[in-house]
Amino acid sequence: TGRLGKKKKKKKKRVDENRRAAPRLDSTELAPSFVTEDGRSRQRPEGTHRPSPTHHDHDDDEQRSSSRFEEENMVMQAASTAVRAFAGPAAGHRTTGTRRISAPSVKLVRLDSCGSRFARGDASTAVHSVVSNGATVFAMRHRNKRHHLSRPSDQRKALVRTLTTELLRHGRIKTTRPKAKAIVEHVDKVITWAKQASKLEGAAMEHKRNLAKSFLYDSDLVSNIFDEAAERYEDRPGGYTRITPTAARKGDNAEMVYIELV
Repeated sequence: TGRLGKKKKKKKKRVDENRRAAPRLDSTELAPSFVTEDGRSRQRPEGTHRPSPTHHDHDDDEQRSSSRFEEENMVMQAASTAVRAFAGPAAGHRTTGTRRISAPSVKLVRLDSCGSRFARGDASTAVHSVVSNGATVFAMRHRNKRHHLSRPSDQRKALVRTLTTELLRHGRIKTTRPKAKAIVEHVDKVITWAKQASKLEGAAMEHKRNLAKSFLYDSDLVSNIFDEAAERYEDRPGGYTRITPTAARKGDNAEMVYIELV
């Protein structure tokens, strides 16, 4: 605090010195002048005085405020007229407010869905018509659902591989519903590889087998699946698992299910 006080004192001293050094103009040196209606500056005749800066004219203030109110009224009327012209008869009963950013320019954006550009199929311009402050708008994550299972990616992948291996080994396991739904697609994929390999030969067949080995944790299990899956699921094009609900887990009341091979 001591150093800060010294800095403030030095700064104040410099400001005072600059003020003292600045040249001062005497009022007698300034020629009294005024501006006429044609815009020319002329000498003010003697006997007249110039109004002081503190002089306040209430009539001028009232006139100024009334003209400003009329301006704002005209702008808002023009804005509402533009909204009605843009919305048209298809707008229905939904109305949207308008926000005046500045007096000379009013940006109007129609937000109802019945006549929006996105609803008409012009999705590329729908976002830019609404956002005008430089922000970046991202579309919603449609069809990008993932089973996160409240775990980081490495633990989630290891869990899915383990559950898939155990289901293919035992044929039926008990787990929570989110975990069961997460491994369905992986079980179907391994069985599909086995069915495809039964119709291939040579390197193509080995490639399908290597894909299964890289995912499952048991190489002997992969051999058994590739030997039996083609005959077992020959007439079934997909859907090789079944989920059956059971009693909730004690403690946290988690929803438990049995998932089994059909």
